[in-house]
Amino acid sequence: MRQPGVRFDADVNTRQLCDTINPGEHTKSGEHQGHKPMRQLPSEPIIVDLTALDPVPCPCGVARRGLLHPNNQLCSLHRVTLSANAQVHYHKRQTEVYYFLEGDGQIELDGEQQAVRPGTAVLIPPGVRHRAIVKPGGEMTLLNFVMPPFDPEDEWSE
Repeated sequence: MRQPGVRFDADVNTRQLCDTINPGEHTKSGEHQGHKPMRQLPSEPIIVDLTALDPVPCPCGVARRGLLHPNNQLCSLHRVTLSANAQVHYHKRQTEVYYFLEGDGQIELDGEQQAVRPGTAVLIPPGVRHRAIVKPGGEMTLLNFVMPPFDPEDEWSE
């Protein structure tokens, strides 16, 4: 049974998906006009051990960024550990999906806070100001799927 307000993959039509991945105009018949070439998709599988990657500081804590490969323009995957509240930030081009693995806290989206716990997934479209909020003395771990792949030039703060 579907939950009210929940969108399922089957609800997304091809035109919406195409606009999400590669914006452009469509004719009345649905054909694409003025599109840039489609993003380069991986031609072979990519395997990464996120725990073996060096951690780097980020507005959300410390990240281990994987799937960053020249043949992959689809997404990157980060394992992020938060031990303090993240800085509010946003992206102009990137969409993120946070999937919380460990710890309880909150996610702030455009100034509104929502409780999160292990198993919670959050889709964050471009332009949404966001941050994860850790309980005092706590820690949270999440997987962050970034589409297109992470670009440090697309990280903005107020």
